[in-house]
Amino acid sequence: EAGAGKLLKIHYAETTTGVLVTTPNRADTNLAVTFTPEALGSTFFIQAFQNGLNGVSNDQALVNFYMMRSIASGTATQLDDYLYLGNYNTNQRMYMTYPLGYKDTPSYSAGQTLNYHIEVAFYTGNYGLNFRSQASGGASQIFVYEIGA
Repeated sequence: EAGAGKLLKIHYAETTTGVLVTTPNRADTNLAVTFTPEALGSTFFIQAFQNGLNGVSNDQALVNFYMMRSIASGTATQLDDYLYLGNYNTNQRMYMTYPLGYKDTPSYSAGQTLNYHIEVAFYTGNYGLNFRSQASGGASQIFVYEIGA
């Protein structure tokens, strides 16, 4: 949409703390931002840049990411999925920064916090796949552009 509104604030977080996730698990990558919106009825444009090392000991390392949101520390809702990224064969690995984006129009009340975070899993639990977020201290960033109604 053209003329979507006025930029109220850019909410930002960065992490270099690594997390190792292996098949068949699904877990947070440690990339998250929590904030109180500037206004009610805002639209949020989320851009996440998830750094990590995609690895495989058997089969193909296809990694899945999930854009998650929780309101007021409640149960996280999956907003979007980014499936089958990678495609490295046995014993290969690759450092990569994956760009993930989403437009969100959540329903929230005054004073409630929003949390956006990334989870990682794999296309199958049957093989030796792994993802090390923020591998070797590589930074991951998340930007949330809050646009006024």
